[in-house]
This record gives sequence, structure tokens and C-alpha cells, in this order.
Amino acid sequence: MKQKYINNSQKWVFSGLNVADYPLISEDQPLVFGKRLRDKIQEFWIYSYSFVKFFYFYLRQFFYRRCREEVNIKSVILHSGRGYDLRNFHKVCNFSDKDSIQFNVFNIDNFIKYKRLGLQKLMKNFSESVLQYQQILTNNFQDDLRKEILRIGPKILPMYSYLKTFFREVIDENPDCIAYSGGSLLVSHASISAGMKTIYVPHGMIPKISPDLFPKYDSIYVYSVDERKYLLDIGIKSSVQIYPVRSIATRNKRVVFFMPTSFPNFVSKKDQCKIFLELTNLFKLFDYEIYIKLHSIHNSPAKFLSEYGYTPLKLNDILDLSVVTVISNKKDAEAVIEDVQPSFAVAGWGSTTLCESINMGVIPISITATRSEKDLFSVIYKVNNRSLLWPLEVGVIQDALKDDLFYDDVIKMLKTGDKNLQSHHNNSK
Repeated sequence: MKQKYINNSQKWVFSGLNVADYPLISEDQPLVFGKRLRDKIQEFWIYSYSFVKFFYFYLRQFFYRRCREEVNIKSVILHSGRGYDLRNFHKVCNFSDKDSIQFNVFNIDNFIKYKRLGLQKLMKNFSESVLQYQQILTNNFQDDLRKEILRIGPKILPMYSYLKTFFREVIDENPDCIAYSGGSLLVSHASISAGMKTIYVPHGMIPKISPDLFPKYDSIYVYSVDERKYLLDIGIKSSVQIYPVRSIATRNKRVVFFMPTSFPNFVSKKDQCKIFLELTNLFKLFDYEIYIKLHSIHNSPAKFLSEYGYTPLKLNDILDLSVVTVISNKKDAEAVIEDVQPSFAVAGWGSTTLCESINMGVIPISITATRSEKDLFSVIYKVNNRSLLWPLEVGVIQDALKDDLFYDDVIKMLKTGDKNLQSHHNNSK
């Protein structure tokens, strides 16, 4: 999308839309100011509905008592409500209950019940948002994209207006306050537009983005050098940093299976059983202790799992639990690796675990059958170069199990991304 048509204050309009799916504006296309009657009617309905919903947010404030006394707030933590993303916030921000406030970005009531906002300020920001939305619609967008903008308008217009007012109130009372966002685009745009320093703290590896629509974060944290390079190469001006990580001091004859959330390329349970049977048999052959860690999402509320279509894995359907140790705590991959100190970590293709493990000095093994077509085009991290692929590179994995020196060579190659493993494997025969 051309920046000529979209300024920073208007980016929020595209929150939740995958603009890469649609042809956008070309520089030589003129703006279209005349609208069809149907468009005018639809816009009138959007603004009317949005105002009613917006005013409803205002009225809801009076049904809550303030949840806490006003204090000097240093941090606003904007999380997903899933629980596991809070660990990344702690990596980059030493916040406590005394000087921070936390909000589930998917629950507007979290914001409504915290602070009562004045109607005059609310209406001022709502009017600004309507004007920005109108200005966007004057662009000559491709029809399908225009329909999506109109479709999402009633949902995001009242929410953005309310959140922008909320953050302005917070920053007026706490000028040094910093917002830490897990990645909700709409909420991030609202905090940035309100003038609050906002830091992006993703809980997964970042996908490809549209740089002209990406929030103007002050800082961004990523898991890998690949992601950092990508963001800098496409012109992101934010300070881009890599999450801090500690290498493990020793490695044991242990492997941890970090179970994926889904198996897109597995045809049946039988296929799942087969691949995990082959993996467990290989490590048992070398007298390895086998650990299983469920994805953190499996500890999420049932409502969340239902909304996103996740079906919790039943380990006993695909694994012989008598030969493995199941890790039941809620620790993230980094903490599990620190505790277990394995030599190998097995994870689904595109999992952050693959990146975290190699950064900590542990060979990652990627299950290629968990790779989706979407992953191939959207994931920035060079999974194929920085992981061993199962079952494609089973011979290399066997050599690393046999030879400590070769194991160290593999670590070095994966860290640099200069993967020439097959020649090493052939030479070791």
C-alpha cells in the first residue's frame, strides 16, 4: 500500500485485515470522491451503529466500581488472556502489580471497568475516528478490499475510539507510562495514537507484514536474527531487538518433544502414531530419556479453544506414555530447556521452540509434516536452514547422536544458517 494515501493516524482502519490478499491502490490511480448511493447508505448505517455501540461503552462504565486506586503507573501490559504470553513481557519489563496494569485486549470490559472516561473527550475522539475512516474510503481501493473495510468498520470504529480516549487519559495522568503489546494491531494503534510509548512483545515468530500499515512501535522484540533483518530490510524504523536468552551449561542424553497445536499434513491418527513411534524408537536406541511438553495453548480456557477451533491433543492416542515423561507445568520452552537440559528439542515446523533451542545450544528437530502452505509463504524465520528436518534428515540426526564433535558442528552450522549437513553426513559414513 502506498504511504501517499495512508498516514499513521489512519492505519488502524486496516486492523484485522490481511491486505496482502487484495490488490491495492496504484500511484497513477486518481482518488474517487463520488460514492454510489448504496455506499452512502452503508456508511450511514456503520456510523449510526458505531455510535450506538460507542455510547453503550460509555454507559457501561457506571455499572462498575473502580477496580483499584489510582497509582503511579509505569507499565500497561496488553496481553491476549491466554496466560503464556505474559512470560515474554517479564523478559523485557520488570513490572509488578504495584506499578502496572494488565488488560486482556480481547475483552473491552477490562478497560471499561478500570477508569471512567468523560463523554466530551469520548465524543471528540469518536469524531476524529469517523473522519479518519471517511478519508480512507475516499481512496480508490479494489472492490473486495473496500467491502472488507466496510464490513469491519462497525466492529473496530467504536472500539478504537474508546481505547484511544482511554490511553490518552492514562498517559495524561502517568506521562512516563509505557505500553507493552503482545501484538493486537487495533489496541497498539490506539496506544500509539494516544501518544504512549509502545513496545511490541510478540509471543511467537513474526509473519510477513505490510510495512506501510504496521504500527509505529518504539521498540520491537523478536526471537531471531532472521526476523530482525527482515524488519530492518523492509524499512521498519522501530528499534528492533532480539529476546535475551541464556545458553545451557550442560547437555544430558534427553530429548524434549514440544507438541504442536495441530498436524495439518497428517492424514490420520495412524500417521501421527507412526511418526512419533519412529522418533521415540530412535532416541530409545541411543538410551535417551524422552520428555513430552504440551503446547501452552492446551492450558487455555475451553471457551478460547472452542472459538479458535483447537482440539486438545490426547497423548495416549499417539504415544506410548510408558516410555516418556510428560511435563505438566506451565513453563515456556526456554524454562523447560533450562530445567531438563536436553541435547535435542523436537517441535512443529515454525514453532518458536526451534529458534529458542538453537539459541540455547540445543539441536532443534522440525517435524515437517506440521508445516502448512500458509507457513511456507508467511514465516520469516529460516526453519529449513536452522533446524534438522524430520524425517528428511534422519541420517544427520543419527550422526549427531553418535558423534559429539559432529553434534557441535551441527550447532555451529544451524546458528549461522549455513546448512551443509548432507555433505558432512556423507563424509561421516
